[in-house]
Amino acid sequence: MREIKFRAWDGKDMLNIDHWTLSMINWTLSMINQHIPENHIIMQYTGLKDKDKSESYAGDLYQININPEEKVLHQIVWLNRMACFALWPVPEDRGYLPPIYGREFADIIENNTPIGTIHTHPELIKK
Repeated sequence: MREIKFRAWDGKDMLNIDHWTLSMINWTLSMINQHIPENHIIMQYTGLKDKDKSESYAGDLYQININPEEKVLHQIVWLNRMACFALWPVPEDRGYLPPIYGREFADIIENNTPIGTIHTHPELIKK
């Protein structure tokens, strides 16, 4: 079973919540909600590490080559309908690009470094 970890963004700093690594997700979420103030944004660990061996979380941003001349910004999101993490194109109005998930998702995360998060660099997603 993969580790279930979270981090929180308080509007100024990214806070690690490593001590809440548990294997029972429902209990984990209720424990986190009891101890993290409402103004914090919670992000879940994907279970993968990037090129620099840093943990990747929902909300991380990656530039991905979709063809030799074009890179597209993507963010890590949780897809409820598929019960998996995926890279989702940002902004969404650039035409249809499917989410990237499965082995391709893991390969991209493990071979690249994020350029920030949607919370620490909101200007990147407002283009």
